[in-house]
Amino acid sequence: MPFLEAEIGQVAEMVWESVLGLRLEPGGDVPPAPERVVSALVQVSGAWEGAVTIECSADFAHAAAAIMFGVPAEAVSAADTVDALGELVNMTGGNIKALLAEPCRLSLPSVAEGGDLARGIPGGTLVTMLAFECLGTPLVVRLHRKAEAGAGAPVPGRREFSRVAIHLRAEVAGADPPVHQGTIENLSLKGGFFRTDAPLVPGMRCHVRVYLEGTGIEVRADGHVVRPGEGGYAIQFEEIVGVDSLEHLRNLILFNTTDPKQVEQEFHDHLGLRRA
Repeated sequence: MPFLEAEIGQVAEMVWESVLGLRLEPGGDVPPAPERVVSALVQVSGAWEGAVTIECSADFAHAAAAIMFGVPAEAVSAADTVDALGELVNMTGGNIKALLAEPCRLSLPSVAEGGDLARGIPGGTLVTMLAFECLGTPLVVRLHRKAEAGAGAPVPGRREFSRVAIHLRAEVAGADPPVHQGTIENLSLKGGFFRTDAPLVPGMRCHVRVYLEGTGIEVRADGHVVRPGEGGYAIQFEEIVGVDSLEHLRNLILFNTTDPKQVEQEFHDHLGLRRA
């Protein structure tokens, strides 16, 4: 499965539903391009480098602008179409960015008639492509990643588990209330750093929920508080709860690491995990 395919699919479906009130239907294989294609792009730069693109028919872009701005189809201008598709790619890219290593930022959107704009990004590699249908026309969302110099090279003195500099909303609950709110950072197969103002006790057993914003997806794990740190606590996972949680955690780490082979080996070697 391409990296973060399910997560990106949920992001796109959420954006279309919330902005246009339309349902995206999975389209299976990427269909032949319509006669007139409009593409939109936002670039991601920082700790993760790449781009998010949307490719659709000119007819869909026109209809989306009419819905977004609440005007009759015959009143939609070319500028309205550009603004509408730019807003869709900006919201889609912003929610995908929340799944990537931090810090990173989005560019302003670009919109043009023609094929996939990301083909012009030097060193860009297509890592995920999802096809949909909406209003009876095909639509494609793509995620490209720029190649990193030295990616995949062994890192001397590395930790046992690969960590990624991601920041996601999280909750930590002990045996008794309350549920503590914060963010999880430096995520790995075996834990992360829970940034919070709440006072936690080292050794406390806990249940962790990590939320992927813009989707209905969460990663659940049982573990314990290891030690305090500046602004939070190190938490060690003992069991990843459920096959879906395990798959989403794997995708998040794989997609943000520079050494995918090492991560795959970690998951192969350390699957003493609850698959409830």
